[in-house]
Parts: sequence; C-alpha cells; structure tokens
Amino acid sequence: MKKDYPSTEREWLKYLTIDNYFTSFQIEHRKNIIIETGCNFDSIVNDIKEYRAKNKLEIFVFQEKRFFITDTFRLTKNIETIKEFWKSLEYNFQSKFSLELLKETLIEEGYYSSTIEGAHSTIKRAKTLANGKSQPKDKSEFMVYNNFKALIELEGQKEEITNELIFKIHEITVENTLEEDYNIGKYRTEPNEIINQSGKVIFSPISDIQKMNVMLNELLKFLKDDEFSKPLEKIYKAIAFHFLFAYIHPFDDGNGRTVRILFSYLLKYYGYDMFYYISLSEIINRKKAKDYYQSFIDVERSNIQDVNSFDMTYFFYYLSEVMVEGLSILKHRINTHLREDIIKNVAKENNIDLTPRQRKIIKILSNKNNTFIITTKELSQRLQVSQRTTQRDLKLLVDFGLVERVKAPKNKKQNYFRINVDL
Repeated sequence: MKKDYPSTEREWLKYLTIDNYFTSFQIEHRKNIIIETGCNFDSIVNDIKEYRAKNKLEIFVFQEKRFFITDTFRLTKNIETIKEFWKSLEYNFQSKFSLELLKETLIEEGYYSSTIEGAHSTIKRAKTLANGKSQPKDKSEFMVYNNFKALIELEGQKEEITNELIFKIHEITVENTLEEDYNIGKYRTEPNEIINQSGKVIFSPISDIQKMNVMLNELLKFLKDDEFSKPLEKIYKAIAFHFLFAYIHPFDDGNGRTVRILFSYLLKYYGYDMFYYISLSEIINRKKAKDYYQSFIDVERSNIQDVNSFDMTYFFYYLSEVMVEGLSILKHRINTHLREDIIKNVAKENNIDLTPRQRKIIKILSNKNNTFIITTKELSQRLQVSQRTTQRDLKLLVDFGLVERVKAPKNKKQNYFRINVDL
C-alpha cells in the first residue's frame, strides 16, 4: 500500500472529493485500499454523498435536465487563482507584448486544437501556414490553418455569441476538412453518435433536432446577463458553455474545434483577455487529450442515480486546472519578453547595434526554460553555428555588459552564460 494514502475517514473524504473529484466507479475501485487503512468504506461513501449534496450548485436547467457542480474548496481556489491574475505584475505588462503573445498563441492554438482532433502536422509547418508562406496541402493542414483563421476572425470581435457567429466560426473551421454531404456552417438535421477509435459508441447527443435547437437557444440566453436569474460567476458560465455545447453536439463534425475557439473568445468577451494569449489546447494536448475527453464522459455517465441530473464537476475540475496551468505559462512568456525587452533597451540606450544572431542569443537566454543559463556548446547547437562563432558573439555581449559569464560547478570545465538582468 502506498504510504501517502489517507489514514482517517475525514482524510479519505478530502482525498476523494476535494483534492480529487472521483467518480463512483473510481471510489469503488479504491474500496480495498480504504478498508486496508482501517476505515469504514460505506461510512466514507455516505459522507461523500452528503458533502456533495450539501455543496451542490445548479448551473443550467433545460426542461427535465439539470446540470450542476459541487463547489469544493479546490475548485473555488482554482477560480480565485484565475481571477487573481488581474492583480499580477505580469498582467500589467501583458498589453506591452500583446502582439508577440497573440501571434505565438494563435499559431499554437490552431496547431494543438487540430492535433487533438487527429490532425498530423508540425508546429514549424503551422507557423509557415499562418505566416502565409505556404498553402495547406491536405486535410490535416487545413484543420491547422482554419483554426488559425477562425481565431484571427474573432480577435477584434466584441459581440455576444449568437447562432450566426457560431455558424461563421464553424464554416471557417471545417472548410476543406469534411465530406461534401456534411452540413457546413449549419446545425445537424439528423441524430449523431460519438464513436471512439475502436468503433464503439461512447455518447449519443440529443436525437430530437427540434429539442436540440431549443436547448442551444437556451444556452445562448444563459450566457447573457439576466437580473432575474441566479447570480453566477462568468468564469463558471464560460466553462459550463464549453461542456454544454459539446454535450449538445450541434454539428455533424467539427464540434470540438469550434467550441474551443468559442471558449477562448467567450473568456475574452467576459473580460478574461489573458486567455487569448494562452493556447489551452496546447496544455490539453500536453496533459493527454484522452483525459480531456474522459472529463466529458465522466459528466455524461454521472446520471446513474438520476437520469436527468448531470454532475459537471468532473469537467470543471479538469478545465479549471488547465486554465491555471495556462496562466503559469503566460507568466513565464511575459517574463521572457520582459527580460529580452530590458536587454534590448539597454543596448539601444548605449548605441549598441546587435546582429540578428546576437538578438537570438538574448532571446534564448531570456527564456526561463533554459534556467537563464546556458553553455557555449548548447548555444551553438541551438544557433546551428560553430562554437568559435558563438564564443565571439558572447564575448562582445559580455563586453557590452548585456550578458555575464557564470562560473561552472567545480566538476565541470565549461563556462555558463546568462543575460545581465535580475527579474
């Protein structure tokens, strides 16, 4: 048995439903471990049910269907962390580097969102397509390019989400990627099924098309401010929209790519503009896309006790943590740009004319992923030039006071270099 498992019933409650938010199947799977710790499994399950019922927050209701979350301490903490970013030092500099950040993000989001859906390409190729230096050659490349185009289309928009806007984004997103008989820029007119790679049906969206359209309209009303409805944090609305749109699955294909674009836009529309400088799809892809899909499945299968009651906490946990991780990456990128900017301004003030390669060295050294220090050999490999050439550039940058030499650990002979700025 793992030593870090809880040892009391209260600790198990915290572990199973606050630190993590496990499904009933996942809890049952841990039954023997719980019993081995000397705790009463049935008592813990009852405590979990009681806690979740007590902290239940209904988010969206449509006819007989009710969608809710359990507002746990951890989920609230994630939401507060997202909101606190407005107060951070990095947010104050976000606008200064907005163009650079936006370009990086739109390319990455276009690439990774398409990769989640099975596109095969490279980030280098995505940059080439985005910069207009080449045209898409196959379905995968159109998926990447279209995502980029759709994000660009919405970048300057400030209107609420409507059916017309959804149609436009879907049309851009799926252009040249679907078979001719699919409805493009139009909601489906027939039942649909979600099938996994082995051909098994894992989810059947609403088959009643009239009901589907009514639910979509109710979802769009839900996004608007209504003084007569229960007050709800807009960040909760945005996450709920992401799940509910996918749950309704209004298009024959392209639902995932479309909703991820709309989610980024909705966050920006609600004032969380920092998320237009983060590729959430990059993080989803990094954390394994199967976990993203599993969070949907966990909600869809949470109605065992009540067929019309859906616990969206599984999805809220997953996506809010993706968002928190995204903000951490954004902080790093802003700091990287800030360090690079400081050094370049020092060079400008001292009339130092940097070569393109010297600028690239400063960019590399500004990146925290390099732990701010790097050897001549590593730099040469990154720059694809000889060590002698790199040494000459570094000597000049050291002489200018832009870069400093750091003594290597006692067991290593080479020197390390870093930019001459503390941040």
